[in-house]
Amino acid sequence: MVHDFLAHSVIQHSLVGMSGQGWTISLGLVLWACAKSADAATYPIVAAICNATSPFQVWSVQGSRIVLAANDSRCVAWTETAGRLSSDPLELEPCLPVAQTEDNQAFFVNSTSHEIVVANGTRAQGLRMDVSKYGDNGPGSIVWVDNRTGAANQRWTLTPVNGRIRADSHNTVTNMNVLIVSQQTGWKQNQLCLAVSAKPTPPPTPPPPPLIVFDWLDPCQNVSLAAYPWCDMTKSANDRASTLISAMTLGEKVQTMVPFARPIGRLRVPPIWTTDALHGAFSSPHYPNCTVFPQAISNAASFDRNYLTKMARVAADETRAKTNGEYGIFKSQTYYSSNIVWTPVVNLCRDVRWGRCQETLGEDVFLTSELAAAIVPAFQKGGLDNDKYFEVLATCKHFDVHGGPESPSYLNGSLVPTNRMTFNSKITHQEWVEMHQPAFESCVKAGVVSIMCSYNEINGVPSCADSELLTTLLRETWNFTQPYNFVVGDCGAVRNIHQAHSYNATPQAGATQALLAGVDWDCYGTKTANGSSAYSAAIYEGMLSESILDRALIRVLTAHMHLGFFDPPAVVSYKRLTPDVIDAPAHRLLARWAASRVIVLLQNRMSILPLNFNSSDRPILMVGPNADNVHALWGDYAGKSAAVNVTARMAAVGEVGAARVRYAPGCLNTKCANTSGFSAATNLVNGVGAVIAVMGTQGNGDADEIEGHDRLNITLPGLQEDLLEQLRVAASATNAPLIVVLMSGGAVSSPWADTHADAVLWAGFNGEFSGTGLFDVLSGRVNPGARLPYTVPASLAQIPDISEYNYRPNQLGLGRTYRWITSKQTPLYPFGYGLSYTSWDYTYLKLSTSEARVCQSLNATVTITNTGSLKGSEVVQVYLTNTKPTYPPAPRWELAGFERVDLEAGAHTTLTFELPARSRAEVRPTDAARWLNPSTYTVWIGGGQPQQSATRRTSNVVNATFTTTSALGVPLDSC
Repeated sequence: MVHDFLAHSVIQHSLVGMSGQGWTISLGLVLWACAKSADAATYPIVAAICNATSPFQVWSVQGSRIVLAANDSRCVAWTETAGRLSSDPLELEPCLPVAQTEDNQAFFVNSTSHEIVVANGTRAQGLRMDVSKYGDNGPGSIVWVDNRTGAANQRWTLTPVNGRIRADSHNTVTNMNVLIVSQQTGWKQNQLCLAVSAKPTPPPTPPPPPLIVFDWLDPCQNVSLAAYPWCDMTKSANDRASTLISAMTLGEKVQTMVPFARPIGRLRVPPIWTTDALHGAFSSPHYPNCTVFPQAISNAASFDRNYLTKMARVAADETRAKTNGEYGIFKSQTYYSSNIVWTPVVNLCRDVRWGRCQETLGEDVFLTSELAAAIVPAFQKGGLDNDKYFEVLATCKHFDVHGGPESPSYLNGSLVPTNRMTFNSKITHQEWVEMHQPAFESCVKAGVVSIMCSYNEINGVPSCADSELLTTLLRETWNFTQPYNFVVGDCGAVRNIHQAHSYNATPQAGATQALLAGVDWDCYGTKTANGSSAYSAAIYEGMLSESILDRALIRVLTAHMHLGFFDPPAVVSYKRLTPDVIDAPAHRLLARWAASRVIVLLQNRMSILPLNFNSSDRPILMVGPNADNVHALWGDYAGKSAAVNVTARMAAVGEVGAARVRYAPGCLNTKCANTSGFSAATNLVNGVGAVIAVMGTQGNGDADEIEGHDRLNITLPGLQEDLLEQLRVAASATNAPLIVVLMSGGAVSSPWADTHADAVLWAGFNGEFSGTGLFDVLSGRVNPGARLPYTVPASLAQIPDISEYNYRPNQLGLGRTYRWITSKQTPLYPFGYGLSYTSWDYTYLKLSTSEARVCQSLNATVTITNTGSLKGSEVVQVYLTNTKPTYPPAPRWELAGFERVDLEAGAHTTLTFELPARSRAEVRPTDAARWLNPSTYTVWIGGGQPQQSATRRTSNVVNATFTTTSALGVPLDSC
């Protein structure tokens, strides 16, 4: 059969794909044809000869055929420079004697049948190429190829060499109607000559049914397994995917390389799409209602693995049900659903100004790793099926060292332009291993199907072009090697290897490097300068083997086989989920419960909270730009709940009735650009029982923080704090408490509010029941128990420039995250901080041993008691300090365990935490290897970080020490 390079790249791409434009031929080839006339329904056969001195292009394309000038028996072409034809034609070798039909006619390729025909449209009776004058019977001397039988008397092997095609050995030519690339001997030394016609005529098959008649939920219904072998459920998923890829044309493969692929009707391949489910399923035009949970950063504040598991299962059910519904409705029309979700985001919120902090699980790598390990299997295995099928495919992103800047940012005090597509994340290998790799490794251990590589460079190499990252580390070291495991490039990331990073000379070179590095799927796709596929071009130019493209797509389609992509609903229970589960009552109940579960109480002066709204009939004032702002409920990458969107103002009305609720936004929006609305707000304070100011940022719509847009400061936006100051004066005059509610993704720092407000709460972007959850906490129906998932600095001066990626303190003495902050960086609120309406006492800390071998795990047991008068929820936090590090400096302490517990007043419970050897591993700076060394450690267990001010906590912290012994340190992998 014809060589794939020749058949797919030259025939399909150059002939079928050339309509309406010229097409540059690289490597010094000139395409030309002996064509004086042709029917518009046919394409001319293309022949090429080499020229050592000039780059040539196809002259023009008219209608559906390539047109080149012909002068008697000589073919003529023109050069083209900067889009203009040269004035003088270049005469080439005599035309007809080089390649012609048996009876000396010009020949063409029919675009439908792929047969060789002559000018009048009839089938050619034979082809011949007489190159005897260049060396009789040498390589390249085709005497005869029969268009009807495929019989031939010459044999060839085509071999790509340094980006060129060479034919220098013989192989049987069978079942084809093509003239072969040949390396000439005795003529124009080391130049390449080409003559091609069509791909082999495929065996006759019935035309595929129209798209509308095949069922996307059951595409293999009533088909022959012989005709569609990938439908055979007795075969392995990998075998089925391989068979399907072998049946695809290059064009269909290239189409499938992009995650927004239309159906392939002739193969019964449904559309391949992707979606997000960061904090609930994503909306689509036909199913606009979804259950919207709190944003990811708020979910992290819950410190609750069990809740995140439940949330992910709801999101998976709704995502799958939405896809099932849309597959049944749209068929060949537009669709927006998918069973592949690009979640969770496991990058760290290393700088709270980053616009995408809201999408993360906080600043701590242990917390992120643990929560990701809960989310991933909940998405993929919802509990309905055995191990054969996934419900949806989860994707951990963005691999790696990704965390801003997204937009112009400050560097050494000056605002500088920054582009997230080109940003180079410079980091030591030691801190890369310590801070960024563990969460992705945790995803792999949890069985995640897909990893997304990021836009940025890491120390000068684009992530999606880095084979050390995607192959050596991910696949070989972490064993991301299941047949269904694949890597997807973030949308535009592969394209940007050339376009933004200028890392390769051409788009096709960038796309090739990405595939060779380990990328399998290319969101948005990559195009050449003339708009054609970079993958097709790379294959044509010889820089990419089609087998590499096949390898990538087999991984992607194997994953789809594990979704039951081609299997009937009778077998795949997930396909029987119907759209009535979307935003179902039970799902809404979980979202409502979650909206209060994630609220952090930051300040509660004189225990002003909870409020008793029934103690008087005095009204309450709801004020602030987020008090009635629906967009502030959702955050980025959110579905929409058309049925339920409870703002704080709406919840207040539900709490005390409309007659007792006063409302004024004070600011037109969160930008709060002027004071024009202040007086309308302060004038309503007189006589109220409480002033509840809902302030902060917006992470959706006209956002202050969002993908592509960082904040330049961490204070309340605009004049919001000025509004608070005026409200404080007015509230004091009427003896009403001022309650400040901060809605944000990244941290908002307001030392003024902490000092002057009676209470401060962080309410994130908490989903469709944000307002309800807030009033559950304000009223005391729910005792707040969430904890901050990041450090809230006291001022911008405490934060290194956002473009700095190292964590250890810099020359100014500024470090990153709670692990590395210094005495210069005493935060307004520390990581893990949060207050309660009750009090907690930790006692009886006991270690399983006081002396352990370096490879030995040990347990820490502690008793916790609710010593207050109210039922409460507490986040028990375990920290570990290495007091004698082998590779100093060591972090002050590191989170090593946590558990969310709920206890009635007076109740107690005993918890045991395992401290595995891995939790004590140090990363050696010389080679970034993880080592276990003999040392002394302190274990701290309590409701917050060690050494936290007694005025800033509602629980104590207990500690114990142990040592590890060994004559020498040992690599972690050897334990």
